[in-house]
Amino acid sequence: MLLTIVLFFHILAAIVAVGFNISYAVWIVRARSSPANMAFALKGVKFIDNRIANPAYGVLLLTGLLLVYLGHYPSTTLWIDVALILFVALIVIAAFFYSPALR
Repeated sequence: MLLTIVLFFHILAAIVAVGFNISYAVWIVRARSSPANMAFALKGVKFIDNRIANPAYGVLLLTGLLLVYLGHYPSTTLWIDVALILFVALIVIAAFFYSPALR
């Protein structure tokens, strides 16, 4: 039962984080049609990123690690290692490229 609940929150966090990240393109494209709205769109993207998407990625990491623990998977399983490497790579890309560009 606990595994199912953690899995639910893991999937929900993934949907929220990735869904909001995908919406950024919509915000920017819509703002380009009216340049006066670009500052508003960028502030909206920054707010959503800081307050919703990034915390959801944190929940995604925590629930993923909890699922590994609860599911008794060895941490050396290839797909777990690949997922963690990709997660770290995306954090580095976001910290050094995306966030400075948004500022």
